[in-house]
Amino acid sequence: MTIKFKNLETFSKGKTGSTYNLELPTPTSSSGKSEMICKNVACKPQHFMMGPRSVNIILELDKKTFKFEPGAVGVNCPYCGEGNYEQNLISDRDKKAAVKMVTEAVYADTANSFSDMLKKAFGNNRSITVKTSPRAYPKYVRPYREDLLRNTECLDCGRCYGVYALAFFCPDCGSSNFMQHFNHESVLIDKQLALSVDVKESGDSELAYRLVGNALEDSLTVFETFLKRGFLLLEKEYNKNLIEQSKDSQNIKSPSLKNTEEKDLKSRFQNLYNAHLKYLDIGIDIKLNVSETELQIISSITQKRHVIGHNLSLMDSNMVEKLDVDGEGKTVPIAAKEVQDFLTSCVCVLKNVDNGIKGIKLERVLT
Repeated sequence: MTIKFKNLETFSKGKTGSTYNLELPTPTSSSGKSEMICKNVACKPQHFMMGPRSVNIILELDKKTFKFEPGAVGVNCPYCGEGNYEQNLISDRDKKAAVKMVTEAVYADTANSFSDMLKKAFGNNRSITVKTSPRAYPKYVRPYREDLLRNTECLDCGRCYGVYALAFFCPDCGSSNFMQHFNHESVLIDKQLALSVDVKESGDSELAYRLVGNALEDSLTVFETFLKRGFLLLEKEYNKNLIEQSKDSQNIKSPSLKNTEEKDLKSRFQNLYNAHLKYLDIGIDIKLNVSETELQIISSITQKRHVIGHNLSLMDSNMVEKLDVDGEGKTVPIAAKEVQDFLTSCVCVLKNVDNGIKGIKLERVLT
């Protein structure tokens, strides 16, 4: 019996002998993004999504920020930077969905071919009645994938992608997207502050105060997280460079590597002084080109966050002295502009981290 693979051939991109070369669509989200899983098991969270390129971006191929030409073969994980073929990063559940799609098509083609064979064999025999009906290929409904919480696009090459709140690289051109993600967080905090203004105008001053306090706490959390995540990435690059330098110098003695676990950092990055010391260990000065005024703003907001988070915004004698205000037992004074000035000051610090990230040489070892 010869089987005619009519349904299967809808996925065919040609044949090699009797072997079909198939191209199967992967499940996508409502925004057209496909699920990707980084192969680096040490990378957390590994899971990101890739979408089309935005039509709003005009490519400037001479941009120095590109580590790879946009659209080149391969993808780099936005979290750890590891490169691979895009098809190698397809998630297991999407592969299973593709297998199911092919199975349904083959099953329908086989049933239809068997039906045709019976008709030819017995169709003209009056003593045998053959009733067959073509097995319709089921309209396979591809699984739906949920977009990740953060949907963004690289401002350099326009590639749309999805991550969990923070990433370092564009998965397409490899540019540093570190500051782009911080700016996204700043926009969210600005919206919180705008909401506090609306609430205050409605007459609820206490809730408005709480909303500004929450925005202040969120801004510190964002700053701390970006400092911590940036440090962990750059420490790995620092160790990599040490190993390369040791090989080049043919030094028999193994280099002294720094391997910090995230759990060991604890509250190290809640304080800019301690964060500065950690970064100096890997050769990066995060206070470079940061003014004393900006450092003072960061220090003041850090102190206020402690009062808001641990003492219901009520100042004790120690905090009154640190902030140089009169009001022991009163609520700590906070204003939306203070939070905005803090975020602006954070940019000056994080640019030094971003410069380190821009210096990381990404590779696409395609296997």
